[in-house]
Amino acid sequence: MESRSLVALFALLAALTVAPVAQAKGLASHSVVYDVKAAPTEKEVYVEAQATFTLTKRCDGWSLGEIFQFGIDKGKGAPGHKGFTARADRVEERVTAQESLDGATLSYQTQLRQNARLTKATGKATLGAEPGKLTADLGFHKPIVQKFAQLAPEDPALARTLPKDMHASDNDFAKGRMWALLRRVPDFNETGDELWLMQESGAIVRQVIQRQGVKLLLEAREVTLFPAPTCQ
Repeated sequence: MESRSLVALFALLAALTVAPVAQAKGLASHSVVYDVKAAPTEKEVYVEAQATFTLTKRCDGWSLGEIFQFGIDKGKGAPGHKGFTARADRVEERVTAQESLDGATLSYQTQLRQNARLTKATGKATLGAEPGKLTADLGFHKPIVQKFAQLAPEDPALARTLPKDMHASDNDFAKGRMWALLRRVPDFNETGDELWLMQESGAIVRQVIQRQGVKLLLEAREVTLFPAPTCQ
């Protein structure tokens, strides 16, 4: 399997930033709908994309789901035209996962459709012994270690304000704590470093990621919080 087929897995593990805080007081079931566009530094590409993410608390753990669909055209004249040229890549990433209540282990299923090619994979991920480290067992690849670091408050790499057009179902959402995080995969950097702005509910409201060699900006447009389940 080509290494680029791991992209869907990384989309999931980006969401797993919530795993180390699975017992955090503020973590809540939620869904996020994102507006997606090329990062300001990308001047020679045309992008159309949409993304959604859902985290749901169950009595026996958590469920995660993500759908990311995008088209990227790096062809000549791409930024100045409407629609795609024949050079465009069209990709759909679908991820589902089930996480234990303590956030230590997770099983996942991924589906990646790149143009006409479809790739599926299943596996497990576990928290490492060191804080901020996650190890994924892909079954067909050596274990991949991801490292997470909280950015200092004065770090300018990621805007700390909520997306200006974001709507949240909870009026107090904006009052919650926020963390800016850097995700890095030392031994496998095809998707590049990623930056996330995460609210204490676990909702990632801003992301800077890389796909097909292009940096993309995802900003939350709709955040919906759900009540916790009633468990006996």
